[in-house]
Formats: sequence, structure tokens, C-alpha cells
Amino acid sequence: MPTPSVRSFTTYADTSSEKDHPLDAPASMAVGDYVYLLVCLDVDSTFTSTGFSSLYGDISVEARAGAAVLRKAYDAGDGSTYTVVTVVERMAGVALAIENDGGIHAYSAAPESGIGTTTIDVPAITTTIDGCLIVTVVFTDRQTTPHGALTGATHLVEVDVFSGGTVSIYTQTQATAGTVAADSISMQVGNPSPDTEEWWCSRFAIAPTSSGSSGSLSATLDDATLSAAGDVADRGTLDVTLGDATLSGAGSVSIGGALSTTLADATLS
Repeated sequence: MPTPSVRSFTTYADTSSEKDHPLDAPASMAVGDYVYLLVCLDVDSTFTSTGFSSLYGDISVEARAGAAVLRKAYDAGDGSTYTVVTVVERMAGVALAIENDGGIHAYSAAPESGIGTTTIDVPAITTTIDGCLIVTVVFTDRQTTPHGALTGATHLVEVDVFSGGTVSIYTQTQATAGTVAADSISMQVGNPSPDTEEWWCSRFAIAPTSSGSSGSLSATLDDATLSAAGDVADRGTLDVTLGDATLSGAGSVSIGGALSTTLADATLS
């Protein structure tokens, strides 16, 4: 199963108070990818963007700041920006493109939040399938960078804006299903005093796609059947030579490249 991974991302830091916040679309996206908008500011707010659903919606960070994680399937008709609508305020954000996204498999049991500390508590997360991408997201009030390392994870990006907020993202591929233990991340506080920075942290697991090939699929069949009970997604080419055989898809068959077939007394369906 193709494992999910980060294709690309862009960052956003609004230094003037606005209501509409345009985040640049990540580069090189393809149909099948998913787009995530991870955004925060230093007051409670609603967060909306056309076509997106809320993975974590309208988070109140210790009742002093606001944040959200929004998600949608990429569409070839998407424009060059994704606009997030909030109350009028400065905002920090990341637009993240994930390839081989098989859907949200699991969430951490409960998000963590706090105020006036120098560490961020990271909750544990448990998965039941192999090959998930674990995403850890941190939102804080104002500027709290730099954020420290997280065991086993890559610190993908952090972005902040003065009197706005900070977004920090960590990713790790979990080869084998199980529990990723709770942990902690250090942060810089004291702007102007420790009790002015609030933080919120959660983890979610993105499942791999159900089946597919990232290169090419080649099959030579005589009295045989090649079938797909679920979805077959091949980003390369499908080259099939069939005799008295059947190539069928009970689900869907998607070929990103070319489909080449040689058919005798056979059926392609």
C-alpha cells in the first residue's frame, strides 16, 4: 500500500489584521492529493474556507486564542490560493499537500492545552493499520519559536507572526501499527510574560491508500482473472496482455499514465 507523505507546503504570516487570509496553494499537487490548512490567531474565532471541512474546527486555545485544521480533496480546478475567513486579526498558517492520503485513520485520545509553561504536552496516538503518517500539530498564541525536537518525528515547519500566533508541524511515518507514546516539546515563552502564551497540541494519523502502484503494473494472463475488489490507483502505466482472461474492476481503476492492452478471447471491464 502506498504510504502517505508530504508532497509540498506553503506558509502564511499576516502582519496586518485582516478578515480574509489567502494561503498560497502547495506546489505540484495532483488529483488524489489532500490539502490541509492549519491556522491560528491570538483571539477566539471561527475559521472557514470554501470546500473545506473541519478536521479540528474553531479550537479555543485556553479561551484566549483560536485555531483550526481544515481538509479537502485537491481538485484540478482549485485556484492558486485558499482563503481562510476569520475575525479581523493577524494569522499564521500552513497549507499542506499530502499524497497517497487514504483518509483520517485515528486521532489522539484528547488534545492537550496549557498556559504559561515552557513545554508543550504531546498526547499519545494509537493506530491499528501499518504505514500511517502521524501528524503532530501545535498552535500557540503569539510568537513562541523556536519549538524543540519531538522524538521520532521530523520538524517539518514552524511559522509565527507577532501578536498573531504560531503553527508548528511534525511528521513521522509509522511503519507498524501500535501506539506512539506521549511526549513533550519545548518552546520559547515570555513575550512579554509567561502567562501570555497559550498552546494546544494534537496528533492525527493519515492512513495509506487501499491499493496501488507508484510505478507501473504489468500482467500477462492466459486463462486467468485480474480483478480489483476495491480501488486500484496506478500513477504510472498499466500494460496487460490477455488470452482467455478477464481484467475487471469491481471498485474503481485509475491509471495515471497509459493503459496498454493486448486482447485475444478476453474481456476488459
